Amino acid sequence: GKATKMGWWDFWYMKINQWEANEVYLGDLNDMGMTGLEEELRMEYGKKLDREGATPLSLPVFPGVFQPTGGDIQWRGEE
Repeated sequence: GKATKMGWWDFWYMKINQWEANEVYLGDLNDMGMTGLEEELRMEYGKKLDREGATPLSLPVFPGVFQPTGGDIQWRGEE
């Protein structure tokens, strides 16, 4: 229906004001510069969560980019 259609002016305005990839601040989302020990500790923490039946809670920021929240979701067993 017409409710889902966008006018040309709105489309043009949206495209003009769209963020470029280099304008997005990812901050701590990048794993660049991690030492081997930090990477190993992160892997161990992930394995520990897998054994406990939990998964880290992350929120989508941009397509393909997730911001960790520090919380965990219990998907197996008691909460």
